[in-house]
Amino acid sequence: MNAFKFTLKWAVISGAVLIVHRIALLVLEMDKAREVLVQQILLFLISIVVTSIIAIYRYKKANNSSLTLKKALQIGFLITIITTVLITIYDAVFLIIIEPDYYQSYYELNWDAELEHYISLNPEERTEETFQAFVKERNIDHFKRVAPALLLYGTISNLIISLIAGLIMRTKQHKIKN
Repeated sequence: MNAFKFTLKWAVISGAVLIVHRIALLVLEMDKAREVLVQQILLFLISIVVTSIIAIYRYKKANNSSLTLKKALQIGFLITIITTVLITIYDAVFLIIIEPDYYQSYYELNWDAELEHYISLNPEERTEETFQAFVKERNIDHFKRVAPALLLYGTISNLIISLIAGLIMRTKQHKIKN
């Protein structure tokens, strides 16, 4: 059975769950709350981990109870990559077409907390003026920072989970003795 075709369905489900969550936050006007960014990252990690475990189990079941550790890792890695690509495409459409001033309005709502955090990271070099320049570049900066971070954290966490799931669910190869 082709692992890529099998995994694609589960990765699209994972990406769809995350996109529906983001759209729900947008509709409920909760998308600019400071805590939401952390929640979205946690939901991303939970989504790819749960989807990977289910996909590995289903792959084993569909493959006559045969699963190698390599296939389990491959499924987990593919789910992470495809889900991250889907989220990045959604972010691009959202930040470039739908709401290009998203970060500007986000920082207006959370100005004091974000400014305090920004300056606390490097008090000698960071001021309110440099923070304003940072906010203006944030939409472009989003793709340079967020997508690679999701890919890195997602890949590391999902490879660990896929390794554990693969070790638990794999089938042992019985050697024939002559």
